[in-house]
Amino acid sequence: MTPIIKKSTPMLPRTRYYIMILYTLMGMIILCSLSFIQKFSAGFNPYILKGYVIPLIFGGGSGLTIGIYISRHKAVEAILRESESRFRTIADYTHDWEYWLKPDGSFEYISPSCERITGYRPQAFFKRPELFTEIVHPKDLPNFKQHLQTEKDINEPVPIHFRIITQGGKQRWISHSCRSVYNENGKYLGQRGSNRDVTESKKLQIKQFKQQRMESIATLAGGVAHQFNNALAVITGNMDLMQEDISPNDAVEHYTHEIKEATDRMTRLTAQLLAYARGGKYRVQDIELNGFITETVPIIRHKLSENLEIHTPPQSGDLTIHGDPIQLQMVLSAVLTNAHEAMDGHGKIYIACEKINAGTKDKALPVELSPGEYVCLSIADNGKGMDEETRERIFEPFFTTRFEGRGLGMAAAFGIITNHNGTIKVASQKNKGSTVSIFIPLVPHEAESTPPNAASKPTEIAPHHTILIIEDEESVMIVCRQMLQRMGYHILEADTGEKALALAGDADNKMDLALLDVMIPDIQGDLLYPRLKKLRPELKVLVTSGYSLDSPARDIIRAGAEAFLQKPFTTAALAHKIKICLDQ
Repeated sequence: MTPIIKKSTPMLPRTRYYIMILYTLMGMIILCSLSFIQKFSAGFNPYILKGYVIPLIFGGGSGLTIGIYISRHKAVEAILRESESRFRTIADYTHDWEYWLKPDGSFEYISPSCERITGYRPQAFFKRPELFTEIVHPKDLPNFKQHLQTEKDINEPVPIHFRIITQGGKQRWISHSCRSVYNENGKYLGQRGSNRDVTESKKLQIKQFKQQRMESIATLAGGVAHQFNNALAVITGNMDLMQEDISPNDAVEHYTHEIKEATDRMTRLTAQLLAYARGGKYRVQDIELNGFITETVPIIRHKLSENLEIHTPPQSGDLTIHGDPIQLQMVLSAVLTNAHEAMDGHGKIYIACEKINAGTKDKALPVELSPGEYVCLSIADNGKGMDEETRERIFEPFFTTRFEGRGLGMAAAFGIITNHNGTIKVASQKNKGSTVSIFIPLVPHEAESTPPNAASKPTEIAPHHTILIIEDEESVMIVCRQMLQRMGYHILEADTGEKALALAGDADNKMDLALLDVMIPDIQGDLLYPRLKKLRPELKVLVTSGYSLDSPARDIIRAGAEAFLQKPFTTAALAHKIKICLDQ
């Protein structure tokens, strides 16, 4: 249609007329393009608009204004750039090591935190994507590869833990989670993953697990030792009775002697089990450690090779600890024997003692030590040393790299030192020897010891003394009855706490002493004791147990019981303890 030009409008030159027509056509094209851009950029607000108006005059005086919003496209680009920058900043500054693995196995993105965790910069992974699997610990690599494949199939994030070897050669624990990425059409775009360094928390978790495992084993060891000691009490008691009945030249005496030797070995074994189970310190005294070592090493020396050199520390009188000398001798014997076996009988052992302060920030000291002064007893050898796996298991009962069924000594040492409020640590390197460090609280001032009362004399045993045996094990009850009857005592028996209370409450029953087993099924010994004393305030009590002197036996002694006798015991040991009780 030919446009009609109004008279009020000056005639335009032909050239300008054609230029307007051209602008009109260009404007339609641009408007179409903007329509496409508007659909593409929907959701991006606000828009930055700039209008260009081209006036065209058509017939009838109508006008047409065409708005060309060219700058809108540039605004969309700016918003996209800003959004990308914002999300990249979040990813780059996250503490975890983030990545995006493309379908071809190369990386789309790796966060800078990978360098802090692995020691490798992101460029190393971009250049060699296989580096990711190469740094995974060889023992964890099969599970890691299976995890990656499984995650691709199920598309559900399932975290796993594995170790990596850093560029510096250190091991780190990684908590890893990843999931597959798909676009809206279901096309696989790769895997998005996150790796967190959990080394410190993993170390704490492993430490807690080991502690719980050791405590569980200790509980089991204590229970086993208790049952063994009850059985050994029967064997030992009957052997004593048998030896009293045979003549010194009897042929049977040889066999009874061999049985007695075997029961003694089993008794020492159960003592080690109880030591590992932290079964109490039952002869505590002040011990000057350097003098104790000087006196103890020769006793242990005869069991070791003559080719072994043992260097002991110089004498010093200021390193006093509070402990059980028999148990500490067991510790020293276990450590020296372990060092002896590591050197095949040839080598040197160096023993040293020093005073240390756990209140300092010395990283070499065990973190579990409470603030205060300690004696550090170190025993170093130049033997074969141990790898890390062996070192971590050295305190497990019966763990050994040499002989089947051995290895209880170090486990017992661990329990004894722990029960002395101390800590025992082992440092070792393969082919460079080992050092065992024992930390025991230092006694600030040497306590004054009370000399024994030499004037006291044991009470003469009279037939009229009556002893109440409180024991739930029938076989132990029988042998105790026979032993006490041969000593001339009258006997009352109770296999439960309620029966014992009934006998004590009967005024017609005369009783001078109760032989009280701690583990009575219906009423535990520490609860039964005060009820007995309430009925019989003058009653003497001798506590017995297959466990050593530990709670609840210790609680009964503290409550006022006269003495403690650990099973198994001989006739002579029982008679001696009864004399002590009646004499008090």
